[in-house]
Amino acid sequence: MKSNVRKISFFLLLSAFVSLWAETGLMNNLDRIDNDLVLNYDRYGRTSKSRSKDNDGFSYFWRSLLVPGWGEYRLGLKKEAAVFFITDIFLIGTAAGLNYYSGIRTAEYKDYAELYAGVNPSGKSDSYWIHISNYDNTLDFNEQRNISRYFNERYEDEDDQWNWVSDAKRKNYNDIRVSAENADTWFYYTAGGIVLNHFLSGLNASSKASAVKTSVIQSFDSEGHIKNKLQLTYEF
Repeated sequence: MKSNVRKISFFLLLSAFVSLWAETGLMNNLDRIDNDLVLNYDRYGRTSKSRSKDNDGFSYFWRSLLVPGWGEYRLGLKKEAAVFFITDIFLIGTAAGLNYYSGIRTAEYKDYAELYAGVNPSGKSDSYWIHISNYDNTLDFNEQRNISRYFNERYEDEDDQWNWVSDAKRKNYNDIRVSAENADTWFYYTAGGIVLNHFLSGLNASSKASAVKTSVIQSFDSEGHIKNKLQLTYEF
């Protein structure tokens, strides 16, 4: 579970780096616009250059796929960008919280079993923690396995023995274990929501980009200074 949080954190850092790199690249491209622009003259004799092209939907798709809302923001759709980005932050925060809670409860039920059932928690499988929640002691569990003829599932090693001090303690242990398991399950649902939000933002940005025409206008003032202007035009 902790490795999942580390992967998400790395993903966010990578997205931020790519975003900064793309912004820097845009400014450099604006400065290099020259030979492929159309030269025009206004009534005052000043020149201007302009270039128009249809947007590449794929470039906006991968932007929003990396960082939800990035592609929409580049298209000037700031409200939509905010919705996708805030949703992503909320889901990531929720996933981190669920992961933390699951870890706390997991450590709690293992300590509880060690204290009230004499369990040695080292090297135990997930199925072991489930089994001790359903049987008061190792003897009861092994007898049930004998009846079911699942002899290879019996716990015969001394390190696998348990014996609850009371039925109430066992039930309380199970409640703690189930709460940890539920948090774990919801973590994966939330992680799926994060992936879905990224994908939907990418599709949205790609579809909106096809309806936008980009114009880069480079003009020169009376003192010879260059002014760049990026114009977005929606076509319906």
